[in-house]
Amino acid sequence: MLTRSFWVMSALVVFVSCADKDLLENETVQLSDKRISFGVSKSMRSWIPDSRALEGNTCVSLPSVSDDPTFNVGVEITTKANHSRGIQIIEASDLKEFDVSAYYFKEGKDEAELFFTEEVTDGVNISDNTYYWPEKGVMDFMAVSPIDAVATMPTAGDYNSQNISFDYVIADDESLHNDLMVAHSISINNFATGDAVPLNFKHLLASVRFKVGTMQFIRIDALTLSGVYGGEVTFTYDKNTNAWTNSVPTTIKTYTPDFVDTSGLPEDSEIAGNENNATLFMVPQTLPEGAKITVSYTELLTGESDTGEADISGQIWEAGKDYAYSFNIGTTFDVTIPTPSDQDAHYIMLEMPYKLGGLSSYVSSIKATARFLDDGSNTSSKSGISLKFKEDLSETQKLGFWTDKQYQETITIDSEGNSSSSGIQEIGNIRGDSELNINNYTGTIVLFIEENNGTTHRNGELVFTATLKNGTNVIIGQGNFKQLSPCWNDAGIGVERIESSNAVYPYGFDYTRKVIYRTTGWTAVSAILSWILEWSISSTITADGKFVKFNYGSVGFLGWNALVSIEIDYSALNNVQTVAAGNNGLDNTRALYNTTGNSDIADIEETLNGNSSLSVSSTTGSTEIPKDYAAFIALARNRMYELETVVKSSGEDDAISHNAALYEDSNGEDIIEWYLPSSTEAQRLVETGVGSDAISPLHGEYWSSTAGSDTEAYAHSYTFYNNTFGSVNENKPRMNTLKVRAVRNKP
Repeated sequence: MLTRSFWVMSALVVFVSCADKDLLENETVQLSDKRISFGVSKSMRSWIPDSRALEGNTCVSLPSVSDDPTFNVGVEITTKANHSRGIQIIEASDLKEFDVSAYYFKEGKDEAELFFTEEVTDGVNISDNTYYWPEKGVMDFMAVSPIDAVATMPTAGDYNSQNISFDYVIADDESLHNDLMVAHSISINNFATGDAVPLNFKHLLASVRFKVGTMQFIRIDALTLSGVYGGEVTFTYDKNTNAWTNSVPTTIKTYTPDFVDTSGLPEDSEIAGNENNATLFMVPQTLPEGAKITVSYTELLTGESDTGEADISGQIWEAGKDYAYSFNIGTTFDVTIPTPSDQDAHYIMLEMPYKLGGLSSYVSSIKATARFLDDGSNTSSKSGISLKFKEDLSETQKLGFWTDKQYQETITIDSEGNSSSSGIQEIGNIRGDSELNINNYTGTIVLFIEENNGTTHRNGELVFTATLKNGTNVIIGQGNFKQLSPCWNDAGIGVERIESSNAVYPYGFDYTRKVIYRTTGWTAVSAILSWILEWSISSTITADGKFVKFNYGSVGFLGWNALVSIEIDYSALNNVQTVAAGNNGLDNTRALYNTTGNSDIADIEETLNGNSSLSVSSTTGSTEIPKDYAAFIALARNRMYELETVVKSSGEDDAISHNAALYEDSNGEDIIEWYLPSSTEAQRLVETGVGSDAISPLHGEYWSSTAGSDTEAYAHSYTFYNNTFGSVNENKPRMNTLKVRAVRNKP
């Protein structure tokens, strides 16, 4: 018997023979010039998952670990097909080998003649012969897959009987099990149209598979299905009811599937085979008394082995149903291993909490490793694009910036307020390593992922490995994930794929708020304090000094000229249409960013409110403290570096700040890859992956980077409806909160 198996879904595959010899023995039959061909049509009974809970489980205790009953087996709902030997057919194009017989009914005759019996071996040819439709009469067809599943196809005499039967043997060797299928088509005359004969296949056997349930740190060593009926079975087809039935063998059989190592397999994984697969195709039956599944397993962290049994007697296996038995073997370990979800195309810092409670007495160390398996362009592994881990984040990384290097500048101030700089020097790589030793049993690790600017998704792998105290390495958790590629339009602009929890932001520049801070006490006379305060928010000062003003005056009995107040006037940022009204989103984003002095305006008041030497003396206009704005949210998707500035002064404590800054090109221009699209660019955005890979459709209202013509209030937004562009709104109030999608140009 051939070891090929099938599962039919809706499709059409035409089989046409190529020879021109007519094998019909009755020469009085007149043949047409239309060849007979076959089409595999949708099955009346595809594989149906079984959803009934399994009763009567026998439980065992896990030795040396738990005193509780922790072993059970259950039937789970699943539609996932096994992709090893014994595969269930999921595409009609895969159904290429079957035996087929044609039975001819002359006009006015009730008895059929055998027209032909042939093997289809490659989905195209029927032996070396071509067959033509008779000009009169009709024909019935029977097909069986795989080839040679039955010893002989029904003769004319067999077919003229009400019941048609054939014998089949469920092999003792599970590697020889096949998905047995049959088809029957009646009263066909396709001479008029030349259409293919529809072969509507049904499954005659039950599929039995095995899966990993909840079983951390467990390796299955042996698997046995015993006490079930097997051997020879008779299938009978009743032409009147169009139904197949089967006898039940009297022989009790035991099956021991071969399978791959289950160590580290995540929950719900298929227990698949090597040369011999773990899937069995069994005779439909009510399982007899004594039917059971036996599993021998090893608890990896202790090295202890044990055996568990599950009583499955009384369960019913029906033809065409798929039974996936899931093993649940528990431990007392309180362990959560992070498995990354699919990630977006821009620069990502992914926080992953973990919990490894109860492992300390068994392991000497635990290590996390990560790597990309490809580079997002359908090429082989690219060593230059890697995944990095960190546990302790830098100051800018804590704020959510993707920074990979740290630079330092030391500024020294003398007693008169004169400053000197050491220059900016690189002091270290703060991106982490591709392998990380886990030193705590509870914590969070952060995975740094470079942008994917390719044309296909990247595939990544994360593995947690424990080294036992005896030196053995055990995988205690692993998972694969994807980093999505941008969705590129024909103009070479790619959009990010995942929206973050419907987060919304203002456009950001219609503020009427004005806040005045005043210095308090003797701190007002300090030139050093004056310099430090001005330096601490210097990146927020616009070129003309109107946004943040430092006011100096004579204070103290000596009449020193010192800092008296700081004024923040957000209305100075209203007139942004002069710098961000163009059709190039990258230029607009850069202009909006520079308008605020290369800073997030949301941080300004927070910085000053945290200074004990200042107090708010007055607030006018808007009562709302400014928040993150749309262009900055898009820009924050980029790669940056951390600049640590240390201010040293005589008689004062050192002051240290950490700022995230964009890298610059050779011309000193900020390197911005991800930006907020202009309203013109937004109209051509596309999203082609809806419904898969965690991809979010373009749907709703978004900010563009294009400022409106009004100097006080408006900017451009755009709308999409389930990935279909709607319209541009040129008069959207800038304080409204809308969605943000960043884009980038194809490199």
